[in-house]
Amino acid sequence: MNTLKLQPRAQQIMHQNNPLATDVAPEITDRACYSDLIAAQVKTVSFLAYIIRTHPNLIAAHKHNVPEYVIQLFQNCPSEAAATRKELLVATRHILSTDMRSLFVAKIDMLLNESVLLGNGITSHQTLRPLAFSMLADLLHHVRKDLSLAQITRTVHLYVRNLHDQTLPINVQIMSAKLLLNLIECIRTQDPGNRLFYCYFFF
Repeated sequence: MNTLKLQPRAQQIMHQNNPLATDVAPEITDRACYSDLIAAQVKTVSFLAYIIRTHPNLIAAHKHNVPEYVIQLFQNCPSEAAATRKELLVATRHILSTDMRSLFVAKIDMLLNESVLLGNGITSHQTLRPLAFSMLADLLHHVRKDLSLAQITRTVHLYVRNLHDQTLPINVQIMSAKLLLNLIECIRTQDPGNRLFYCYFFF
């Protein structure tokens, strides 16, 4: 946990000035060394995911910090480090398959931000979207009753767009449709006027 907490001072200042900032702070000039740090932290998350699934009692005292550190890594991962981001997505998916997923509800808005989830790299955007959107859909499906109407609206807009994106594999589009269907009851409950409900069927 102490390893995951580590963050260069320049990154801390960048996030203080802009909580949604991603990639590497301009003041960090040795990107190779910085990338090695992020890669080591992502390896730590992968190990942590194993611990959480096999010995959850060992992480109980620190579990509330895990979502914060995972989001911090998504934001700090360099745009050129597509392999590292992929490993982070896989590790996060393993964590979200446990009861700890409920702790990530507070981070839904960050995960719905594609710059945070996928970074700004072209390679990540082209190759990691299926994995990223599937991981996010699993989380949204399980915590859908805890989502606000604003978060449901962002979710609908994101996954309706995926339905119309011909560059995504068909299985991602099917998954998007299933998630939208599962959100119908939540929409009807939270939107008395059913404006979002009708908007959903319009698309």
